Amino acid sequence: MALFAPIKNWFVLNTFGVALNAFIKKRSLTLLEKKELDRLLTQLEAGVALQRARAKHQSEPHPESPHCAEAIVFSKDRALQLHALLSSFQELLTPPIPIHVLYYASTPEHGKAYKDVKTLFPTVRFIAQSSGAFRDDLLNIFPTITAQRLFFLVDDIVFTGKTDLQEFCQYDTDAYVPSLRMGKNITRSYTMQQDLSVPPLREETDHLFWQWEKGVHDWGYPLSVDGHIFATWEIAAITQLVSFKAPNSYEDALQLFKPFFACRAGIASPKSRLVNIACNKVQGEVDNIHGEMHQDFLLEQWQKGLQMDYHALAGFQNDAPHADIPLHFIPRVRQNGENNV
Repeated sequence: MALFAPIKNWFVLNTFGVALNAFIKKRSLTLLEKKELDRLLTQLEAGVALQRARAKHQSEPHPESPHCAEAIVFSKDRALQLHALLSSFQELLTPPIPIHVLYYASTPEHGKAYKDVKTLFPTVRFIAQSSGAFRDDLLNIFPTITAQRLFFLVDDIVFTGKTDLQEFCQYDTDAYVPSLRMGKNITRSYTMQQDLSVPPLREETDHLFWQWEKGVHDWGYPLSVDGHIFATWEIAAITQLVSFKAPNSYEDALQLFKPFFACRAGIASPKSRLVNIACNKVQGEVDNIHGEMHQDFLLEQWQKGLQMDYHALAGFQNDAPHADIPLHFIPRVRQNGENNV
């Protein structure tokens, strides 16, 4: 009977039941195709592994952390955009929390630009990615995190509105997946180039609530690395269970666990708190639609002593999580407000 204990617990968590019910509705109890059977069995194994990780987490002591959350930022060859993200993060998000930047520089020039950013943000932890070791480097960050909540960001993000993280971190992550990128303004998909159907929303206490399983595209995508808040132990556990090489394949690999998160509720501010500026593409895993402002051009602006005028994006009314926004550059400013040129 011990063999069935993890599966019994999994049913309690409404995981296998969700996946099986969705399958039955779709297939009407017809014979399984091999591909579908393999997928279902893989998700079953993933659910059992996740439940074991949950039991292990619950059996271990957890030191108190002074922080409500921590953030991991992925960056490649975009020091100028990273500077805008970190600047807007520290100005608009409260309370201050630890930030871990996992970055990769493909040339010495990009490496020098990252060194400049490090100097401007002495409280941020920078981890240079080893060549071809993104997964290992990411896994090594998790044990250093003491906060019970964690979210990811990528370097083309800019925060556009003030956010109290404690308001989001108070919710039980077994029942909710809070999002900093969703809001009533999100009615279109930039990557799909089409309008989005917004699921039924309930608004109270200055927050929006919806069911991830009732949403489509961005409204039905709980496992995003663009500002969705997770339990640290849970996202660390599932990261150990999947294979990936870079941020895009990492997010794609996380979707194996989507049935276990889609049954939770989403929480967001009425207006999204951030936007992805899709002005270029530095990864080769996914052929995403993007603008034409090459990262080397942005490097040239940085070398001239310029920075993105991210203040111009305060309150920006984006209708999609991603937007190709024209960028404006101003003389770079030190953290104490002085010109850096």
